[in-house]
Amino acid sequence: MAKQKADAFKRDLQRLFVYYCDYSLDKGEVYIKQTNVIGLLKDCKLIREGVLDDNQARIMMAQENQISQTSYLDYQSFCNLVVKIAQKWVELEKPRYIY
Repeated sequence: MAKQKADAFKRDLQRLFVYYCDYSLDKGEVYIKQTNVIGLLKDCKLIREGVLDDNQARIMMAQENQISQTSYLDYQSFCNLVVKIAQKWVELEKPRYIY
């Protein structure tokens, strides 16, 4: 059951990437630009007050771009960014206990 959910998540992630991506006919590359990533995050309601804003998302993407040495994200870099955003959400959504 867990493998089926993971496979479904991967398919959904690939669909999102393809929907928001751009194509380079010259180089035959598929990539996603910063503006498209921000649009995706807004459409998915991942950018919202108190959790993640546009600037934080841009910083996270810039950090990922430094790793890949490009001005855009390929699919693997996009997946890496999704993991970082998920970790940020988990960190911020942890229950806070008052002692």
